[in-house]
Amino acid sequence: MFASEHTRLVNRFIGLCKDTIKWPNILHQLGYSVELIEQTINLKNAAKVHPDIVAFSQKHLHAIVADCKSGKNIDTDQDSRYTKLESDDLKYFITTYDPKRLKHVVCYVDTDHNHDSLKSFTKLSFVTFGDEVVQGERDFGYDELNKSLCRPISLNKMLEPTSYYPFSPDDDQSVIAPHILRGLISYLTHKGQKIRPQIKSPTTAVEILKIIHPYDIMSSKHKDQLIKTIEDVLQIFLNSNKEFNDQVTKIEKGEFNIATFRSLVKICEDMIKEFESQKKITDVF
Repeated sequence: MFASEHTRLVNRFIGLCKDTIKWPNILHQLGYSVELIEQTINLKNAAKVHPDIVAFSQKHLHAIVADCKSGKNIDTDQDSRYTKLESDDLKYFITTYDPKRLKHVVCYVDTDHNHDSLKSFTKLSFVTFGDEVVQGERDFGYDELNKSLCRPISLNKMLEPTSYYPFSPDDDQSVIAPHILRGLISYLTHKGQKIRPQIKSPTTAVEILKIIHPYDIMSSKHKDQLIKTIEDVLQIFLNSNKEFNDQVTKIEKGEFNIATFRSLVKICEDMIKEFESQKKITDVF
């Protein structure tokens, strides 16, 4: 099983803001970087919006507020609230040398499979990913961005990004598990013999999240959701895998020697292979 379409859309859009040759970097070329992920933004009329991504270009003093849509409809109340979003509402979250000149655009990020249905619900802009191209539609606020984005941009021979935003709390646990295991290995390797990690502690879930997710630009609420998800998955590992549980218990009792460390890392690596083989089997069928 692969990541949800929503998670894939988040990764694809973030990829546009990254300096990479493996995925179109059209937004990066215009100076955009991702500033916020899953941040609730309060509006002046006391309403709220909850975009998936806010990208900002200091060069153009312009923000792109993006909401990823994997379904076939748009909530009309949500759409109405997005139309009321003002650039002033973003100034509390974006650091810029000239806040008074800050401008923004709201767009939906979707796939071409659902695009015709979605655009009938709104007058806002779109960034639409197809199998072969990505393309913006409608006005994005200024000519250079419109000219760059509102044309077919080839995805041919491109490598879809998957690690900028590895998973959301709503993704299947078979998708989430390998990321958590890799994060745990990195955490244990970093700790080494210096500090005995308490793997069952919430602190460990936080450390894993910092390793595998863009921690610094996520909202506090979203961090809490992901930390809880990591804690739940680690508990499943402890309950379902005796070898994993035995090695963790040894470590937490103070038996954190090199043999125990290597054994736990090997168990994690074997579990990753098992999850990934299941992913391939699911894909085949």
